[in-house]
Amino acid sequence: MGHAMTENDNGFVTQIEVTHANGKAERRAAKKMTKRQKGSRNKRITVAADKAYDTSDFVDDMRELNVTPHVASKSKGTAVDGRTTRHASYRQSLKDRKKIEEFFGWAKVIAGFRKLRHVGLEKIRFYFSLAAGCFNLVKLRNLIAQT
Repeated sequence: MGHAMTENDNGFVTQIEVTHANGKAERRAAKKMTKRQKGSRNKRITVAADKAYDTSDFVDDMRELNVTPHVASKSKGTAVDGRTTRHASYRQSLKDRKKIEEFFGWAKVIAGFRKLRHVGLEKIRFYFSLAAGCFNLVKLRNLIAQT
């Protein structure tokens, strides 16, 4: 599985991770990428994610890292409480998290990730990071052309 993290302002891919597919791979990869993204900064950051991340384990892990989890809440039994959902930034993050789909769509259609011809995590990690870099360059070119 290929996982990516983008920043909210313009959708640049900032982190990637490649894992074997299992039931918890997405949440583990998100935690790993969040730790790398946060680094040693003391400033609190937010992480937006879809309903698959609305588990008490993931939300607790993010809070331990001093990260605000902006995950889409399930209708029943949500792990996200009113401390998070009452803010306007939560609603904005839920809108901005859809920007990640631009990268995955581009990777499938343009970069050939619909059907990979490579085997092994290292090869796939290389091509996934190459695709993310190319996506960022195309996005940068388009942003520069707009100004």
